Amino acid sequence: MEDSIDTVFVSGLWFIDNNKKNSVNHYWKYLPRSLNILQGREIYFYTDNEYIKNQVYELCRENNITLNLRHKRVEDLDKFNYRDRFLKSVEKYGLEIADRPLDFNREKGLAHYWRDYLDSGIDCYKSVLTIWHSKIDLLCECYAEDQRKCYSWVDASISRFESQIANLNSVILNNAGATPCLYDSLMKKNGELLECSAHYIYTPSDQLMLLKNLYDARFELMVDEAFPNDEEIVLSSIFKSNPNLINIIRRA
Repeated sequence: MEDSIDTVFVSGLWFIDNNKKNSVNHYWKYLPRSLNILQGREIYFYTDNEYIKNQVYELCRENNITLNLRHKRVEDLDKFNYRDRFLKSVEKYGLEIADRPLDFNREKGLAHYWRDYLDSGIDCYKSVLTIWHSKIDLLCECYAEDQRKCYSWVDASISRFESQIANLNSVILNNAGATPCLYDSLMKKNGELLECSAHYIYTPSDQLMLLKNLYDARFELMVDEAFPNDEEIVLSSIFKSNPNLINIIRRA
């Protein structure tokens, strides 16, 4: 892969009350290293929290990262208007669920229902689904502001995967492919392994609007299912229908 100096990175962080998936400490553990990986690059970072802004500013300064800090609330994200439909879908899913298992066994539906909905609460559930489904929207927002060759979404805690994916840093920094790229997944939907994850979403700008259009269309088809579909499930469904559009990176 050739040098990807024209790749702009995009990320965001919102602290959601009572989030049982990841605590505030989880992000403070991984955010410094996540930004350290992007040393010398450029990032658009979205948040509505002043403390996060200050921390990100200092971390980017320490790592010589060109920072484009953007204030955005969860309610300003494009998928916020779907929050009540997110709730209805997980409620319908719950009608068919038996007792809570001891282990979710990497099943998306069980994790989202028990941990993200029942344990974390309605408001938290609707907020995290809004954030997850808005990643590609934020890539498009950055492109509209600053047309560059390539864009990559990276989760604020992406460094948590360094111990699991040996080629993570090399791919993030050097990817300059001609098609969108995502990593494979270890998670499942109803026993079937998903095709991809979404902690890292790379796309050349000339493929970005196609990816968004496909995502929005598939999202609209799936949002009312009796299943708590997240962005990785939507992207995996897109890949199944368009295997030549997305390159799945196998973790090494």
